[in-house]
Amino acid sequence: LYGFETLRDDLLRKGHRFRTRIDTEVVVHLYEEHGRDCLRHLRGEFALVLWDARARRLLAARDRFGVRPLCWALSDGELLVASEAKALFALGVAPAWDHASFFQAASVQYHAPDRTLFQGVRQLPPGHFLVAHPEDVDEGRVDVRPYWDLDLPGIGASREEPADAPGLVLDALDEAVRIRLRADVPIACQLSGGLDSSAVAALAARHLPHPPACFALGFEEAAYDELAAAEEVARHLGCPLHA
Repeated sequence: LYGFETLRDDLLRKGHRFRTRIDTEVVVHLYEEHGRDCLRHLRGEFALVLWDARARRLLAARDRFGVRPLCWALSDGELLVASEAKALFALGVAPAWDHASFFQAASVQYHAPDRTLFQGVRQLPPGHFLVAHPEDVDEGRVDVRPYWDLDLPGIGASREEPADAPGLVLDALDEAVRIRLRADVPIACQLSGGLDSSAVAALAARHLPHPPACFALGFEEAAYDELAAAEEVARHLGCPLHA
């Protein structure tokens, strides 16, 4: 969870007591404070399952862009949740191809965001949560809803750019990089030589005590090779480059 320290400090001021300093404990206290609306406060890469024993309610959720997987299935009156389909197979779900999903993936590379390649195995779409009560599961029902989506202007809405659009983009990107730099191991960047990875490496170097180590790949085909550009960026930033 990115930026969880701010959430933790706010919860402490409200009287919550923490047993650890890890990010995931924040979820439980946020749920106590906000119920399932706690998901709107979370930024990060996560898949979570929370059981509310008092309300007899299970809450499962997946991060905004679906970086982490979360699969589920209804099998013999039980709701099964796991990060991989093969875990559900180990719990008794019969493995079989979902032919429609397979055809779609073979045709356009991706299947629908709520499907998997396996019959009876669904995935929670990005930015969605699942709520289930035991009596609903007994009847084969679960409730899946979105909690977040991109805030895009609608058809006919004004598309006039703010006066400082480049500055706003830079501030947002800088903040996004900064909150991802908390780690228990040294930070490194994959550097392709393109605009996106170069920008991320440059912004990371702003906030770290030393320029981050960078890694790059070279290719024999000149049309695909960006190693020279990656080397130039690394030299400019003072980053050690492993190619």
